[in-house]
Amino acid sequence: MIYDTYRGVFNLDLLEGIVPSGPMGIPTVFRTDAVPSELIPFDKAVSSKDYGCWVHFFIHDAQFQRIWRDPWRYLPILGRFAGAIAPDFSVMWGYEPFVQFESICRSRIIASWLQRNGLDVIPVVRWGKEVTYPFAFEGIEPGGTVAVGTVGCMRDREARDVFLNGFPVMLDTVRPRTVVVYGSIRDEMADAADHAGVSLVQRQSATAQVFSHKGAE
Repeated sequence: MIYDTYRGVFNLDLLEGIVPSGPMGIPTVFRTDAVPSELIPFDKAVSSKDYGCWVHFFIHDAQFQRIWRDPWRYLPILGRFAGAIAPDFSVMWGYEPFVQFESICRSRIIASWLQRNGLDVIPVVRWGKEVTYPFAFEGIEPGGTVAVGTVGCMRDREARDVFLNGFPVMLDTVRPRTVVVYGSIRDEMADAADHAGVSLVQRQSATAQVFSHKGAE
């Protein structure tokens, strides 16, 4: 079979030059020590000139699926900004593990491709239940900055337990120096980070910022 005709359809061109990681060959996202001071969501970044911000994808998947469908279109847009946090494709742990594996692979593919095209990229780490641990933490070079999102994870008991159970495992496996937390930081997270010698840096969600501004008025 001649695969060249399928390269654009399946985003195989994004795999050129990857450094594979683990038994499944997940693309490696190399470390950065950057810690963003200002974030902007992807759906706002496409029409923004706040180029000193870092672009994040802690928004509904429907608002950034287009970067997977047409990544080359958004490369020059993202390249204008200070950097990007990797896409946070939802890991739907209520479904079969292969669905979750695909989401994690997509994040690593886009992140490593952006790095190879000159962008400063912070890998995002997203996991589900314990069955996802063997692949959820693959493809991230240790010792740098990673990002996690807690928005939407802490209201539901089961979702909260899934996140908090996996957080110390992530710290032990990925061994980051800094974790940028988009959303709230629970005491359990702070305790685990302190035990691992990892710094937590909080960045508020857009909703939290609105309430914060109202409280200051």
